Amino acid sequence: MRVRELEKDIFNRIKQNALFQFHVQRTIYYVIRLARHYHVDEEESIAGALLHDIDGIVVNTKNDFLMGQKIAKKILLSHGYSDKFIQKIQGVILTHSSGSVVKPRTKLEQIVANADALSHFEMLPLYFHVRGVKQLSFRDALKEVKIKLDRSEKKLTLYEARRIGRSLRRMTGKQFEHYDIFI
Repeated sequence: MRVRELEKDIFNRIKQNALFQFHVQRTIYYVIRLARHYHVDEEESIAGALLHDIDGIVVNTKNDFLMGQKIAKKILLSHGYSDKFIQKIQGVILTHSSGSVVKPRTKLEQIVANADALSHFEMLPLYFHVRGVKQLSFRDALKEVKIKLDRSEKKLTLYEARRIGRSLRRMTGKQFEHYDIFI
């Protein structure tokens, strides 16, 4: 699959950013599970997972979907992908985030958005690290992380993603139950 070369390229670009590396790896993991479950093209799904946050990876912006689409197009063209393929991935970039005003329409867009949300449940240590860098109190960090997970859970629109999400939420919920006195 040509997507493996794309994956090497993207991970080479983000080798200095452990947060993005971990997030993208976990998003790929869930995108493959969901793509297989819903019989959606794995190469498109993996490419969408690799590039869904490319704006933040390359130019350190957040939710600049137009910038992300431009960067993705340039990268995908350099790997020989067709215009039709590129348009699908640009749709993923535009619709994957809860900050987007455009909601996922295609099954591919839904799969990447759901996989992105599922990956957040496995990032608790990194979220607390980021919150520490922002110099938040423990109580404020807990609140922010809990809000992030609640928002991620609401993004789960596919039945299979909700099923996986319930299991992940039970695990993270157990981690939080001892800290409720702080919130």
